Amino acid sequence: MSMSSDDGFAFILPLIFICFGVVFLIVARWSPNSALRWGLGYLSAAAGFATPGLLTDLPPQFQASLADLFFISAAYLNSEALLLHFGPTRIRYPRLGFAAVAYAATIYAVQYRGSLSLELILSDIAFVVLMASPLFFVWRSAARPYEKLLLVMVGLVVFNTIFRNIVFAAIADPGSFDRFLQSSYAYAMQATEAILGMLLALSALASVVLRAMDGYRDAAERDPLTRLLNRRGFEAKAQALRRSHAATIIMCDIDHFKTINDRYGHAMGDRVLVAVAEQLDALTTKTGFASRFGGEEFVIAIPEGGVVDAEHLANAMRLAIAELEWHAYGIADRITASFGIGRTEPTDPSIHDAVARADAALYAAKAAGRNRVTMQQNTMTRTAAFRMISAA
Repeated sequence: MSMSSDDGFAFILPLIFICFGVVFLIVARWSPNSALRWGLGYLSAAAGFATPGLLTDLPPQFQASLADLFFISAAYLNSEALLLHFGPTRIRYPRLGFAAVAYAATIYAVQYRGSLSLELILSDIAFVVLMASPLFFVWRSAARPYEKLLLVMVGLVVFNTIFRNIVFAAIADPGSFDRFLQSSYAYAMQATEAILGMLLALSALASVVLRAMDGYRDAAERDPLTRLLNRRGFEAKAQALRRSHAATIIMCDIDHFKTINDRYGHAMGDRVLVAVAEQLDALTTKTGFASRFGGEEFVIAIPEGGVVDAEHLANAMRLAIAELEWHAYGIADRITASFGIGRTEPTDPSIHDAVARADAALYAAKAAGRNRVTMQQNTMTRTAAFRMISAA
């Protein structure tokens, strides 16, 4: 292996990691806190790789200790980023304490024992523990393909580090260790580590960006008050409903909601909307999805759901709302809701035909006295006939 190859490798790798770090810091303006940690972690790793080339006047022992500081810091920051990517960070202080102890151990190995081989092994052990520990907490949370790819890349980087140390451990003689570090095989292992590091950066960057995009999409498709889908979110999911060729729509409208707003104020009206939305969402989670179309009107879609199931579900929702302890909210009146059910037909051009049927049934429920569930009886005739399913 020529010296020029070593120099080129030592120059290009920190430069690539610096580029990744800067990109992560830019993305951090629009993404969760994980991007900031990824960026600082890759900049720290770049500093670690650049230390031997930039600080040639320092003794090798000091170069190794300074590089270890950067590498262990990078491992801690990247593990922090991994945890933050999937939720709140965990075991922060134990991991921080372990990183400090591991760094102190590398200083002892290189400064007092004079063993660069022991220092390298201890540094890699710290890296493995710091990077592998988050996997036990987040692997169940990786639901999207790009999140699973990120965890796979972390696992590959950890496995590569463990494998390298197994090879190092097989070299007991320090002289053999030094010769190994100068061999083409060692260079190939370093190149593999660099490639995996870059692939990890790409997968982390992709995961951060795609998650940020999902967050913006979710914000655009959800009602900010109730956190249910809004009309736009319903439209997005409704496209899949039509492909299934069978769906049932339930429309819900809170009875006398204007009176609630007038008597208790709009802030209390918002609390009522949230409480009703929670009931609808809790009862719909396993069978379909609930959305807020606006005001006090909610739409529930049941993919592949039969009419009988929809009838039972709508009545369960009606009872759940009526039985809420509204006195705990500061409301003396009883609050109820009316429901209308519509189903898709094979000739329907869109899901909105079923929504229209449910809407018509809802108005029939209100006209009949409210706090009841109604369904259009015959969708093939011009004259709509409605069937009362349940009432107070």
